[in-house]
Amino acid sequence: SVEVMHNKFGIFGREEGAQHRRRRRLSNALPNGGCEITWPQPPKKPFETAYAASYPGCGARMTWNLVEALTGLWTGDDWDSNNRGKRVVTIKTHYPHDAGKLVPWDDNINRALVIIRNPMHAIPSFFNHIYEMKNHLPVHSQRAPVDAWIEWRDRLAAIQISRFEKFVDYW
Repeated sequence: SVEVMHNKFGIFGREEGAQHRRRRRLSNALPNGGCEITWPQPPKKPFETAYAASYPGCGARMTWNLVEALTGLWTGDDWDSNNRGKRVVTIKTHYPHDAGKLVPWDDNINRALVIIRNPMHAIPSFFNHIYEMKNHLPVHSQRAPVDAWIEWRDRLAAIQISRFEKFVDYW
């Protein structure tokens, strides 16, 4: 049998006659029982980038990390915060919400992975993120106090529900 790497997706496997098993190595086993994590790489062959679109609070960051972990390929976002430009398999965006935008090469992107979460959970999660940023707290570190949530909800929830509807209609 011969170990081969299928470059399209960075998938490793063994070829044995007619049998063919594939798996991507997320880590390499070390002789002392430890492991070495394999980090995502830029795609090496031509590929088609997709948007990973979600309303804020729907799990965009988690999806970004999962796509990288499962494919072994770079992902990016609409603000190019990791300086990877077009060399990514997905671009995280919250567009048409104010927190997102379309990338300058939008005309070349013909597909999207759309992440939808129940707005009863997404909107409070988005508020928690706003609260953390406003108070200079680590992201995903805590929930906002209930009284802060109630004040924001009573003032802005209807607007956020309308923006959620607009997001779903757009995608």
